[in-house]
Amino acid sequence: MNENTNLLDNEIIIDATATGHLKETAMWSKILAITGFVFSVLLFAIGIIASVTLSRFSNTYSRGNSFGAETSGFLIVVIYSIMAIILFICSLFLLRFAIKMKTALINTDQESFQQALLNQKYYFRITGIVTLLACLFMLIAVIAGFITAMTASY
Repeated sequence: MNENTNLLDNEIIIDATATGHLKETAMWSKILAITGFVFSVLLFAIGIIASVTLSRFSNTYSRGNSFGAETSGFLIVVIYSIMAIILFICSLFLLRFAIKMKTALINTDQESFQQALLNQKYYFRITGIVTLLACLFMLIAVIAGFITAMTASY
């Protein structure tokens, strides 16, 4: 039995099974990346459409000042644009991972393999940060809602 269990002291061997898994992972990553690109464009378009619709609605039905509707319309565009940009960047890293991994496996190229793993790391880093921020915002919203409900007078 080999007493040296530190993987950093030994080379990791990618056999046929691992290569098959990596090829399939690259294929699905490419599909998810393209889907992410499409959804990021749709998200941006929905933000603009919602903003324009809100602006037209406020101009049609408001009496006097429509400053609040214009501000909320701008806020919608900003929020949806930020979400679309984040999704686009995540999809870009995922697509780079898929392309580099496929190249690395076809050409047995160590540099492409390392670049693929770097892009995968960036993808997971950004996705993790965004997920943690979303959880934090949801927690803050639940706490704010709870406090508002407790202090509301009937």
